[in-house]
Parts: sequence; structure tokens; C-alpha cells
Amino acid sequence: MSMPLPPSPIDIMASAKTVPFRRAAAAVLAAGVVSLCLGSQALLDWASALPINRASDAVLVGATTWHEAMERVEFSAVAEELRARFRGFEKWRTESR
Repeated sequence: MSMPLPPSPIDIMASAKTVPFRRAAAAVLAAGVVSLCLGSQALLDWASALPINRASDAVLVGATTWHEAMERVEFSAVAEELRARFRGFEKWRTESR
């Protein structure tokens, strides 16, 4: 039987506030929608790597259709631009150290 650990002198959770479930669920849902819209290429890559069977074929068709729709509304271009800017920021941060 182990003894509980003493409180940490740096307890980052001590000042954390709770959030109502609906608010947390809305944040998770919003993150999912953004991921689906801006991550259609990643979804397509994932679906393409699935083992070949009837179910994965349906997933691949859906992912391809979704990616094509996101390309038509130019979300893929937005995602690529954001990714390129983030990589540039990472490079700048690494070089400035």
C-alpha cells in the first residue's frame, strides 16, 4: 500500500476552474469541426492507408468526397497556408534560441 504524495510546491491545477459539461462539449465539437475542415488531407491519407476491405472502401470514398469538397471551398489551401506559416514560426523560434 503506497502513501499519498505530499502536495507539490508548484501545483498548476490548484487555480484551475471547472467548466460546465456543455461548454467543454461545445469546445470539443468545435475542435472536431475545424479538424475535419482543415484536416481533410490527413483524413484522406489515413483512409488511404486502411487495409483493403468493403468497409475501408466506403471510408475511402467518403474521405475522398470530403477532401474534394474542402478543396472546392478552398479550405485545403487555407490549411496549407496555416501549416506553412506555423512551420515558419517554428523555424524562426528554433533559430532565435
